[in-house]
Amino acid sequence: NKFSTIADVTKQNKRFDIQLKGGGITQYSRNGDGKASLGSMLREYLISEAIHYLNIPSSRSLALIKTGETIYRRSKEEGSILVRVMKSHIRVGTFEYASYFGSSEDLKKITSYSINRLYPEIKKNDNPSLALLDLVMQKQIDLVVDWMRVGFIHGVMNTDNTSISGESFDYGPCSFMNNYDPNTVYSSIDHNGRYAFGNQPKIIKWNILRFAEALLPVIHQNEKKSIQLAQSVIDTFDEYWKKTYYSMMLKKIGFKNLLISDDLSMKSLKKGLKTNTIDTFKAGCNLALHCNGKLKEMEIVGKNSPLVSKFIIKKTSQLNKLIAKIKKGKGYPSKQKERAHLFIFFRLRD
Repeated sequence: NKFSTIADVTKQNKRFDIQLKGGGITQYSRNGDGKASLGSMLREYLISEAIHYLNIPSSRSLALIKTGETIYRRSKEEGSILVRVMKSHIRVGTFEYASYFGSSEDLKKITSYSINRLYPEIKKNDNPSLALLDLVMQKQIDLVVDWMRVGFIHGVMNTDNTSISGESFDYGPCSFMNNYDPNTVYSSIDHNGRYAFGNQPKIIKWNILRFAEALLPVIHQNEKKSIQLAQSVIDTFDEYWKKTYYSMMLKKIGFKNLLISDDLSMKSLKKGLKTNTIDTFKAGCNLALHCNGKLKEMEIVGKNSPLVSKFIIKKTSQLNKLIAKIKKGKGYPSKQKERAHLFIFFRLRD
C-alpha cells in the first residue's frame, strides 16, 4: 500500500526492479497515507543487508531519503522513502489478484511474463505453468530453510510478501531469534503465533497452495485435470522440505552428505535447546568445532548444562573414531546409525 515500481533495469545481463517504499498514496493504500517512517526504513535497510551477507536471497536498498515531512504513527516521526531493488516484485499475491479480479487472459499474461522474465529455461517444458509452480515451490523452500538456518523470523509471511523470485523482502516486524524457541513471535499483531519461527514451514506451504490455486486455469483447461497436476507438485513439498532442511542442519554443525533415516535426533536437539534456553547459534558452532577436535565435550552447551550426560562423555573416544571414518569418506556401518544420531549428530539429549 506504499510501494511504487518506477523502473525495470537491465545491467550486465541482470534484470531488476527499482521500487519506492513510502512514496505516498497508491490505489491500494486503503485508509493509509502511503508513507514510511525513517526508523522503519532504516530497520529494513539494516535487516536486508544482514540477510544478503548471510548468503540469503534478499531485496537490497539503493538509497534512503528523508522527505522532510512529519508523519504520524504511534508518535510523530520523520518521513522517508526507501529506494529498493529486487530481481522482481512479482508476488504470489500478484497471481491471486489476477485470478480473482482479472480475466483469464490477464492470468495468462502475468504467467507468461513471469516465466519469460525469471525462468526462461522452463518455456520449452510441456507444461510451463506447472513447471513454474514446481520451481517457485522449491525456491521458497530453499529460502525459508535459509531463514531457519539463521533464526530469522519474517513476521508477516502472507502471500503478498512471498516473491516468486525466491527473495526475502518487505522487512516489517521481523527479527533474529537468539535462544531457541519455535514459538517466538515478533509481530505485535500476530496474537495467535501464525507467523512464529517454528510455523514458517507450514505457512510457506499454505502460500504455495494459494499459488497453485491461482494457477489452476492456466495449468490445464480441464479443472479436474488441472487440480490433479497441481496436487502432484504439492505432494512433493514435504519430502523436498525434509531433504533441504536436514541438509542445512548437517552443514550447520560441520557435516556433509550424511544420510538421516528419521528425525529423532533433530527433535531431541530442538527439545533440548528449548528446555534449556540455549543459544541456537552457539550450540551449532560449538558442535561443529567439537567435531573438528577444537572443544572439549563439556564445552558444547556449557559446563553446567544438564544436557551433557555421563553416558555421552564415556563415549567420546568412540565418537571421535566415527568422526574420523566419516571424514575419510568411509561412512559408518548401519549398526552404528543410532549411535551416530545420538553422539555425532546432536549429543544434547539428557
